[in-house]
Amino acid sequence: MNTDLANARIRAIAACIIGIVSLGFGIFLLWKMTLFVRGDAGSWLIDAINRSRLIMHMERSLDEEGATFVGVFFYYVYGTLGYLLTLCLVLFAGPAAARIVERGWAQFRRECEDEARQMTIEAACERRRKRRIKAMQSKANKDGSGDFLWASAAVAFIVWLL
Repeated sequence: MNTDLANARIRAIAACIIGIVSLGFGIFLLWKMTLFVRGDAGSWLIDAINRSRLIMHMERSLDEEGATFVGVFFYYVYGTLGYLLTLCLVLFAGPAAARIVERGWAQFRRECEDEARQMTIEAACERRRKRRIKAMQSKANKDGSGDFLWASAAVAFIVWLL
């Protein structure tokens, strides 16, 4: 019994450490992105694009030979995008890894399936609600109550002109 409690505490501490490390690595990636924008660091996405030579060669600055404004612009756009993609991966994978460590893989899968099922139910309810509102609006338009409003607005406008 005490070993289960100790295991649960160890798992909770490990999950907390994983959460803190992923947050710290996310902050580190933001710092690396600022270094990239300042010109002091490279980006993995730029290296991959320049090595593939499929799209175009992106230059760091206009001072390089054959550099174009478009190449320099996309250098910074794709470089920043590379850091943002890595940041999103770290900030989404970190909490998921912490949940797996804390609760176990089987429980994590059940929770994910329950969340997906709940989202499906909510989406179905939203579709039904929209259909109901649309049916009520079309019924109100068929009743002719909107025609009376338009007619009274037209009469008020004509009186206002006179």
